Amino acid sequence: MSKRPETHTFPEGVITEPLPGEVIYPLLRQQKTWSDIMHFNRNLANILAVGGTLEQIYRRWQYFDIVTTPYGSQLGKNTPGTVTQDRVKAYAEFGWFTGSVAMRLAELYGGARLEHNEEYYTALINCDRELILPLLREDKQLREELIWGMLAVEGNRDVSLTQRDSYKPAQKVNSPGWSCALIEATETGLISRDRLIDALLSSLMSDFPAYRVGWFSRLVTGLKLTAEEIAARQSEFLTLFSSPIGPSVTLGVQHIHRLWTKNPQALDATAFAYAAPAVCAGTKANALKILTMLQALYRAGTLDAAACEDAVVMALSHTHAQVQAAALKHLEEWVQAGAADNASADAVVFAERARELYRDYRSQLDPLVVAQIQGSPLLEDGYSPENSRGSGTEDAALTEAADIEAAAAEALAASRAVIHRYWDTPVRPVTASDVQERARALLHHQVAPCATLDTLNEADQPETHAGCELELELLTAYLLSADGTAQSPNLLEQLVPICLKKLNHWGLEWFDMRAHITVLAAAGKLRERPKASEMTQREDPGTVPNLHYMYSRHAAFFGTGFKDALGALKSRQSYTPLATSELFGGWVHPDTLVRRYAKNLADGAPILRQDFTAALLRVRVPEVLPPYATDEQRQDAEHCRDEALTLLESLEEQYVKNAQEDAPRSAPTQIRVLRSALDGTLATGRINPYLESITVAQREKSWGLQLNGVAHGASTPELNAFRGLATAHHSEEGQYALLYPSRAEPLAFYCASSNWYILDHSAFDRSLYLALAAHPGAWGPACAFVFAAGFSEQRVEIRSLAVEIMHRVLDDQLSLEDATAGFVNFVPLAMLNRWALALTDFAQLDARAAVRFFARLIPHLDTGANSLGKLLGAFSQALATLDPATRAELVDESLRAWLGTLTGSSQKARYARNILNQVQG
Repeated sequence: MSKRPETHTFPEGVITEPLPGEVIYPLLRQQKTWSDIMHFNRNLANILAVGGTLEQIYRRWQYFDIVTTPYGSQLGKNTPGTVTQDRVKAYAEFGWFTGSVAMRLAELYGGARLEHNEEYYTALINCDRELILPLLREDKQLREELIWGMLAVEGNRDVSLTQRDSYKPAQKVNSPGWSCALIEATETGLISRDRLIDALLSSLMSDFPAYRVGWFSRLVTGLKLTAEEIAARQSEFLTLFSSPIGPSVTLGVQHIHRLWTKNPQALDATAFAYAAPAVCAGTKANALKILTMLQALYRAGTLDAAACEDAVVMALSHTHAQVQAAALKHLEEWVQAGAADNASADAVVFAERARELYRDYRSQLDPLVVAQIQGSPLLEDGYSPENSRGSGTEDAALTEAADIEAAAAEALAASRAVIHRYWDTPVRPVTASDVQERARALLHHQVAPCATLDTLNEADQPETHAGCELELELLTAYLLSADGTAQSPNLLEQLVPICLKKLNHWGLEWFDMRAHITVLAAAGKLRERPKASEMTQREDPGTVPNLHYMYSRHAAFFGTGFKDALGALKSRQSYTPLATSELFGGWVHPDTLVRRYAKNLADGAPILRQDFTAALLRVRVPEVLPPYATDEQRQDAEHCRDEALTLLESLEEQYVKNAQEDAPRSAPTQIRVLRSALDGTLATGRINPYLESITVAQREKSWGLQLNGVAHGASTPELNAFRGLATAHHSEEGQYALLYPSRAEPLAFYCASSNWYILDHSAFDRSLYLALAAHPGAWGPACAFVFAAGFSEQRVEIRSLAVEIMHRVLDDQLSLEDATAGFVNFVPLAMLNRWALALTDFAQLDARAAVRFFARLIPHLDTGANSLGKLLGAFSQALATLDPATRAELVDESLRAWLGTLTGSSQKARYARNILNQVQG
């Protein structure tokens, strides 16, 4: 930027002296030069108040624009003191760049020729608020043409009518802006009131986002339309009934309701009835207004039952009890009209139709509504769930419900069998023929198709990143094998450019970083960063300094086991990893562990301690074959066990009883541990108590979660493997999914520690729930805690996924007691209104399981909790779908006593009494 000259040359007409009413304070040294002109903008109203003109303001603006623009700099092709299309673009894009009134003044007094396009109209929104009304008085083209184009544009994130104007109709005093200026302009006759109303309604019916449409709704409300004005625009307001934006629907309902109140004869009843169903699916207040109007029109004979049917049917499925009760009143009136002596044939038909609708929607009605309908004309035909027990209809309904429950149980058992078979399916090791394909897929965070066995259907594979983590282990195992080391470094040399290109750009996840560095290490391109004295001006492209810096900087975040594997890859010594999973569930057979251990000793490869510990965590003790195993598989397992015992005896003879001086010092201890693994007595008893001692708590100053007790007591090798849970990084669920296949708590603790839980901004994304769902181990309260967060999710797809997984694991991997404990721990963070939605979804899958679980959970809730009434309503509705004997069985004495403490006329108290009535008959 060039140095500013001491003097300026001003065009003719520029006002260099302060105008009357203009107040300018001297600038301090640290202030920006823009402060001067911004202060000038705040004094525009004073200038006009003492007799100044718009042309004088423009000439004064030119002076400030020239002296505050650094010498030699331009805004595009715009020189200081002038306005071209480039400055218009700046006014339209930057909300802070106010003063766009100069754009219009330049056209009026400076001879500027600007294109009146969408960008121009957006910039016009950014006018100085104090000058809008004076400019409307002086500028005829603005009144007749420009403001109508401005009202038709959406704006952008920084510049829009909603962003720049905070007008509120209910506020006594509003700050000046476009809203106040337009209202005053209509009152004084500057612009046409009818044209303004039509323009606002046209924008309301456009596809603007909800946030930007709000300004138009507020301005229509502020104009206070008369009944005649509403009547002339009924079609526009009725069109708003089907708007996806709630405030727009409310605006339409309010104005149509006002028209009906002031002048009922002016309402087009047929068009109103046609548009009404869309509103009955919206908010409670709007739906009740529509149903009240329909009921009055039906009683007056203006509309018949056929015209009201669609809206009433929509209201019957509404979530709020008052709307359902109002819809039932319509049905009762139809029945009464059909029972009259002079009833028409259509009235009789719709009376039967009303009873049919009640029977169809009875299961969806709120329990309080059903309880209040006793004695209704809808029940005069003899149908009532209470008085029809034992009838053929009720027996058929019970039989159908039993068939549905049996089908659901069969589907649940099938889904559990599929996931169990997946866990017990052997993995496909990496071979020389597919190493290139599988390594290339892994660099793109994918699993190659050739990695899946032909016997495993694609639909049987759960979505989880653990698959990529397992692939990385299998690839590393092959690269460390004798075949892999024999072909290195040429084996993966063609993948090196891909790795270097990605690693030289930041933003890789930790898994991707480990995968790329593994390939580089196998290709011989990973070496220690050279000293400064050894650095050349231009280094080998395969060992760029950025890569060394990145590895040295992040080496602390890589596990010791990973760094040990890298060291083995760089040394070109073959090694058989002990912990590489054999099954998709992450297990390692004890006999396989013995064979791998013996092979490493025979090859002279030192046993890596972290690898040995990881292998012990993956051994299934006691090892049990699945119930669907064939006789041949059982015979093969017995043969492998016999071979492993024979091999272990030879190891004991060589390294324990007759140990040589050069034998590994740790071999005797490790061989004794292997013996316990084969015997089924492996000492893993310290792990489960340690995991159970870890708790998840809320942080003091935020909604974040923290782990307590992770480092406490973690002194043995197998417990040290879990110490990293407290400092885990995002997107590393694959490591913890395979860490300890016997129990899923490490993965759940990872979810809690590496992700923040903030109300409506949860980082518990889909991948975490899928990773937990694919874990083969037993679940504990920590896992239930994560799914309690899922039940509180605002996102419907995540909440539904959490419900589906919870349905599958409950009473299989997760006990009812542990599930209750985990949800109770989450209660301080819970959103009970969303738990109510989750309960409804759960009941659709399995009503008995949903009621059984929440019957245990509800007594642990505070009776004063927010949205407790909604949760009790959902529970009551799910309970109503069960037979009386099942209700009495599931609602135990503790829940009944807790419900008895809710008294009064509140919604939760009424639901509590309704639940007790259902149980007690």
